[in-house]
Amino acid sequence: MRKNIHPETMIIIDSCVDYLKIWDKEIDDDLIWPKQKLLLDKYKPFMSFNKDKYKKIMKNVFINS
Repeated sequence: MRKNIHPETMIIIDSCVDYLKIWDKEIDDDLIWPKQKLLLDKYKPFMSFNKDKYKKIMKNVFINS
């Protein structure tokens, strides 16, 4: 919401770790989160990326750091 993380980044991370389902259950906000989630859901089909590449990057960043 502060524009620190791009929607593309959130979509890539979600494709690797599937966190948005959990956030849907945990976030109680009725104003901001539904709009953000809708934006991500609508944007996702238009993104093309190498999922394996980003999984490796995330593994290196989060596990090997």
